[in-house]
Amino acid sequence: GQKNGQSDRKKNCPLCQIYAVSDELIGRFVLVLVLVLVFVLVLEAFEPLSNPSTRTSTRTSTI
Repeated sequence: GQKNGQSDRKKNCPLCQIYAVSDELIGRFVLVLVLVLVFVLVLEAFEPLSNPSTRTSTRTSTI
């Protein structure tokens, strides 16, 4: 039900449209950030399996 309310508000004022667009952009930006974070974490997890020599002692101790 929230999306319907948001669309109604968008129609009422032009400012709300701008906010809606910025929210969409921020949402996409956050989504990309999360995907990159997950990708990096997965790479970090599989890194020692592929080549353990690149993994340093300090990085393994922090995890």
